[in-house]
Amino acid sequence: MSTTSRSDSRTATAPATHRAPADTPAGRTASIGVLLTGAVLATAAGFGSLWFVRVGLVLAVVAGALALGMAWRAAGRTLRRVREQHATQVLEQARAHGEELSSERADNLSVLDTLEGRLTAQRQHTEVLEHRVSTLRTQVKGLRREIATLLPEVSSLRGDKAALRDRLAEQDATVDDLRAELARREHELAALTDGEVLTLPRRGVPTAEQIWSDGNHPTVVDLRAVGAEPEPEQQRRQA
Repeated sequence: MSTTSRSDSRTATAPATHRAPADTPAGRTASIGVLLTGAVLATAAGFGSLWFVRVGLVLAVVAGALALGMAWRAAGRTLRRVREQHATQVLEQARAHGEELSSERADNLSVLDTLEGRLTAQRQHTEVLEHRVSTLRTQVKGLRREIATLLPEVSSLRGDKAALRDRLAEQDATVDDLRAELARREHELAALTDGEVLTLPRRGVPTAEQIWSDGNHPTVVDLRAVGAEPEPEQQRRQA
């Protein structure tokens, strides 16, 4: 395509202008001079005898014919010159128009080359975008499959979360109860620690002699009273 552009952009060389011989006033002057000379001679001959008159007429006719021929030749040269000038102008205009067309064609080819380059780049960019869209569609399909796989697990985790939340609420309630119980026990301990401690009399265990010395002589012995161990001091304080 660049070779065509170079061949179309060549400029035509203007040919040499062929000019006809200049239509100088000499031709017209000569024809007019011949015509006037013939007229003068014919007039002069008219004042003579009959033969002079005849010769004058012949000279007048010859001079007129000669002047007419010379005028015709001058007119022909002028017409040829005008035709040549017109043909030259038409040729020059045609060459100039051809050069303009060649230049315009070269510009159009350059624009077409530029547009073709842009179209090629656009096609490449479109192919890249299509490949990227295809890749993204594949990734979207994979993500959808992964989401479909994870949905049951998410539902299970949500159920576990609800169960753990209920269990946590129960544990919090248990902890609150234990804290309340601990506070109550600490309050009781503080009350027992800070309260007034009274010494209770010891209750002795009667001996066998004391049991038989009252005169009643019982036949039944309270074995619990005999075998009872002394009560600890701490239990008596709590009582």
